[in-house]
Amino acid sequence: MSAKLAPWEILGVEQHELPLLLPASYRDLSLVVDDFSQLNQFIGKMVVVQGHCVHQGWASGPKPRYCVQLFDANGNSLSLSLFGTAEQVAEIPHQAHAAFSGEVTGDYVGRCYLNRTNLEPVALIGRVVPVYPALKGRVTREGVFSLMASQIGPCTPPSLQWLRAKVADIPSGPMRAAIGCRTWNFEQLIRAVHWPTSVRQGEACIKILERLAAYVLAYRLKATEQLPPRQVPPLPNGGFEGIPSRVPFPLTGEQILVSSQILAACQQTTPSQSLLLGDVGTGKSYCISLMAAAVVRGGGRVAVMLPSRILVNQMHALFMSLMPELGPAVLDDEREGEVENDKTRLWVGTTGLLFQSWQQPWDLLVVDEQQKFSVEQRERMSAHHIVESTATPICRTMALARWGSSIKIFRLTQAPVERQIDTQVFTAEHRRQMMERVMRTIAGGGQVMVVCPRKEEAPAKGKKSPKSTEEPEQASVERVVKSFESIQARMSASLGFTPQIVYATGGREAEENEAALEAMKSREAHILIATSIVETGISLYGLNHVIVYHADRLGAVQLHQLRGRLVRAGGHGYFDLYLPTPASPTTLKRMAILTSCTQGYDVAMADLRLRGCGDLGKGTTQAGAGTSLLPRRPINVDDVENFIAQLDS
Repeated sequence: MSAKLAPWEILGVEQHELPLLLPASYRDLSLVVDDFSQLNQFIGKMVVVQGHCVHQGWASGPKPRYCVQLFDANGNSLSLSLFGTAEQVAEIPHQAHAAFSGEVTGDYVGRCYLNRTNLEPVALIGRVVPVYPALKGRVTREGVFSLMASQIGPCTPPSLQWLRAKVADIPSGPMRAAIGCRTWNFEQLIRAVHWPTSVRQGEACIKILERLAAYVLAYRLKATEQLPPRQVPPLPNGGFEGIPSRVPFPLTGEQILVSSQILAACQQTTPSQSLLLGDVGTGKSYCISLMAAAVVRGGGRVAVMLPSRILVNQMHALFMSLMPELGPAVLDDEREGEVENDKTRLWVGTTGLLFQSWQQPWDLLVVDEQQKFSVEQRERMSAHHIVESTATPICRTMALARWGSSIKIFRLTQAPVERQIDTQVFTAEHRRQMMERVMRTIAGGGQVMVVCPRKEEAPAKGKKSPKSTEEPEQASVERVVKSFESIQARMSASLGFTPQIVYATGGREAEENEAALEAMKSREAHILIATSIVETGISLYGLNHVIVYHADRLGAVQLHQLRGRLVRAGGHGYFDLYLPTPASPTTLKRMAILTSCTQGYDVAMADLRLRGCGDLGKGTTQAGAGTSLLPRRPINVDDVENFIAQLDS
C-alpha cells in the first residue's frame, strides 16, 4: 500500500515551496450588502449578499438554472439564479443562512439582480480571496485553495529559512531598491500575497516577489561570469580557402563573414560557445562546412551531431561534395565502445556520438538543430569549443545568449531566394475556408502537407453520438488520410484530375517514408499527410501549403520549424494552424507569436517571454520556471534584462 502524500506533494512541490505558489488572481468578497434595498447603489460592482435562503427549484430555458429567494433582516427579498450541476445545487443551504457573490445589475423598473452568481463559504465573507491555478487532471482549483489555506501557516517557517539562505550573499540594499520593497520582510510579503487586505495590495506583493525571482537570477548570472574558466587550446584554424568555389552557387558574403567571425571567437584559451542562428535557406550547413574544413586543415578534430539519420546523411553528402580530401566519416549508430579508427578528424553522427569512448576531447563540436537535444546530451560531449546551430533556439539557450557572456550569437539573415508565407489560424467553424485554400493551392499546381499529432487513432474511450461533429482529441494521420480519401472524388471533379495522397509516420518502414517523400519531390503526389517527423531535414521544393492539425499540441519553435518547410525555392506559401477544439488563452498567445513573427530569432524571443527560461545553472529544464524562487511561475524576461543592465552599470 502506497504511503499517503503530504499536502505539498499533492501540489507537486517541496514543503518550503508551497507558500511560494502564488495566486493567479483574487476575488474581492469585501463589499458585503446586508440591506437589499441599497443594492441600486452598487450597479456594476461585485458584491456579497447574505440572508435567509429559500429554494425555488429549477427553471427551464436555453440553459437550465436553479432559482433561490434570499431575504435580508428587514424582509427585503432578492431572486437569484445559479447555473450548475445537481451536485453543486445540493450544497446550497435551504431555510438557512447563506451568502452569494455576483455583479449587481438592474432593469428598467429599478429592480436589482446579480449576474455570475456563486455560493460563497460564510467564512470567506468580507475578505479578498486568492485564486490558485488548478493542477490539470489532478487537483481542482477549489482543491488547491483548500490545501493552500490549510498549509501556508505550517509551511511558512521552512520557506522563510530557504528564502533567506538563497539571498544571503546578495547585498540587501540594492536588491530591495531594485524590487521596490524597502521595508517589508519576507514573512509580511508571503502573508499579504495570500491574504491581502485589498486586490491592489495582493497584486503589488505578487509583482515584488516576481521581481525578487528575476533579480536573484540576474545576480547569479553575473556572479557566474566571475568564476575562473578552465584553460583549453585555441581552436585550430587552417582556413577554408578554395571551399566556397566548390559550392554550386555563389555563397553570400554574410555566410563567409559569419563563418570567419565564429572561428575568430574560438581563438581563445578558455572554452567558447557560439550560437549560429538562421532561418531555413540562409545557409547554416555551408557555414558549418567552412568551419569544419578550417579546423581539420589546421590539425584539429571536429564532431558534428544531428538529430536524425536523414540529416546526418545530408550533412555527410555535403561534406563529401565540398571537401572529400578531409575524409569525413559517418558514425554507425549501432557501434558502441571505442571507435577503431580514432585518427579520423571529421565525424558526423546522431546521438550515437555520445556513446563512444573517444580518446581525447574534440577541438570543435557542432550541434545542428540544437533545439532537438536535451541539455545533458549537448553537454555530455567533451569539447574545447562548441557551436550550436538552429533557426529557433530553445528558451534556455536564448536566455543564456542574451543575458550571459558565455554564449555569443551570430545571425544569418540573408537568403538566396525571397519567400512570403501567409500564416493564419483556423478554428472548427472555419474549416471550410481552410479546405478551399487547399483546393486553390492544388489547382494552382502546388503541393500540400498536413501535419497530425498522432500516427493512428487512439482507442475510443466512450460511445460517440452519430450526429456529433466534434473532432476527436487528437487527429491522427490514419484518420486524416481516410478523410481526404473520402473527398478525393469530389476534389477530382473540381480539379479535373485526381490528387494523389501519400503519408509518412515514424511507425512505417524507412523505405515507405522515403517513397512517399520521393513521390512529393517528383510531383507525382499532391498531398502529404505526416506526423512531425517532417519538422526538420525534409526538402520539398514544390511544397507551398502546410496545415498543422491541433497546432496547440506543438510549441512555437516546432511550428516555426514546420513553417520552414515551405517554398524552399522561393515564392508565396500558406501556413495554416488548425484548432478544432476551443483554445486556451496561452494557446492563443502562442499562435499570435506565429502570426506576428516571421524570423526564427523573433519567434524564439517571444517564446522565451511566454514560457520562461528554464534552468540557467546546472539544471536540465529548457523552458518554464526552472530554478526560479517561484515554482511554476516563469520569470519575467523584461525584469531580468533590466536588472542585468543595472548590475552591469
